[in-house]
This record gives sequence, structure tokens and C-alpha cells, in this order.
Amino acid sequence: LLAIAGVALLLLTSSKTPAHTIGVVTYVDHAVLNKIEGAFKSHLQKILGDQHPVAFLRGNLLGRIDRFRDAEKALRRTLELNPQFVAARFKLALALLRSGRHDEAVIALERVVQDEPGDFRAWHNLAAIAYSRSDLDRAEELERKALAINPEYAAAWNTLGAIHILRHRPDLAVDALTTATRINPQNPQQRLIRKVV
Repeated sequence: LLAIAGVALLLLTSSKTPAHTIGVVTYVDHAVLNKIEGAFKSHLQKILGDQHPVAFLRGNLLGRIDRFRDAEKALRRTLELNPQFVAARFKLALALLRSGRHDEAVIALERVVQDEPGDFRAWHNLAAIAYSRSDLDRAEELERKALAINPEYAAAWNTLGAIHILRHRPDLAVDALTTATRINPQNPQQRLIRKVV
């Protein structure tokens, strides 16, 4: 998979297509995506079996370059062909979330955790949506589920720290944010620790 990602990135960055840059690439036309798909279709089929890798690859790439509507279309096509493809449903939820369609993202994420209860990222994203809606009880409950699965997930500790700040629990907030910073020394939320103490 790393080799596929490397060559795909090479194809993306070597394209003669006009591109606006955010990170590595923001805009890639369909011809470039078709080139990537053609190059790796058979290899991906071996790796992913009957999980319809071309549509999944297209949806994943489009989501990474912020073309959420196109990503949604490709990922929904993948799920039509294989409704049990949990990774495609998670990517669909992220595309919906990043395009501001939170209600639809919640439905997709709830299906992910129903099919794959150990997906801590799905629990975390559900918690983030609850937090954005000021439903702190629900956000805390969901974030604790994520941390029960993966106690080394810094993003979940950050959200938990923010919840504790809003609930005026400074000691718990510092503990959560310190844990997040221990896990990820580049933690962008570590500045909150100084504000709490």
C-alpha cells in the first residue's frame, strides 16, 4: 500500500495539469485520477478483493483534495456495490463532515461503529460533532469510548480536555491535555494548558 501511495503521489505531483497548492496538491483533474486508477486497478483488486477498489481509491483521493461532492459520489458507489465496506463508509462520513453535513455524517458514523465497534476514530468523530453542538455529556461519553479502545489517541484527549475546561474542571483538563501532549509532543492544543493553570 505504501508503494501504491508513493507512485500515486508521484503521478499527482508530476501532472502537467494546472494546480493550486495546499500541502502537496489541491486540484487534480479526472484524467490524472484515471491514470492512477488504470495503473493500480489490478494490484488494488488483489489487495481489496471484492471491495471495489477503483471507486474507493477515487473517493479517497477526492476527499484528500477537498472535492467532497465528488468524493461522496465515488464512495456511495463503492457502498452500493459493497455495503459492508467499513473503510469506505468512514471516508464517506469524513467527506460529509468536512462539507458541513453533520446530520448525514452522524448517520454514517453510527453505521461504522455498529459494524466495527472498535473503530476509535469513528467514536472520536461522533464526539467531535456532539462537542460542536454543545452536547458535552454526549461528547464526553463518546470520547471515553474512543479512549477505551485506544488510550494513546491524542485527539480524543484534546477534546476531553476542552470539555473539562468548559465544565470548570481545571485539574482534569490539565491531565487530559498533558496526556495528549505526551502522546504527541507537537500537540497544537498544549497552549491551553497554560491558560488553565
